[in-house]
Amino acid sequence: IYTTIWELQQEKKLPIVAVEHSSQEICEKADCLVILDEGRVAWRGKPRDFFTNLPLVRENGIKPLPVSEIGYALEQNGYIQRDEIPI
Repeated sequence: IYTTIWELQQEKKLPIVAVEHSSQEICEKADCLVILDEGRVAWRGKPRDFFTNLPLVRENGIKPLPVSEIGYALEQNGYIQRDEIPI
C-alpha cells in the first residue's frame, strides 16, 4: 500500500496524510512528522530531528527505534555527531 501511495504522491505532487503506529515506516517515508497528544500538536518537524532526539521521543510516549538508541548512546559519548545517528 505504501509503495502505491508514495508513487502517487511523486507523480501527482499531492500531499499525503498518513496515520501510522510504526515508527520505522514513518521515519523512512515522511517529509514532515506531526505528533499529537490528546488532539493537540505536541511536536512538528522533520522525522530525523524527532527520532534522533531520544529524550523528546520518550517524552512523547513513542518507542525509540533500536538503531537510534545505539546511535544516540554513541553521540552522547562523543563518538558520532547528532546528524550521524541512524534512523
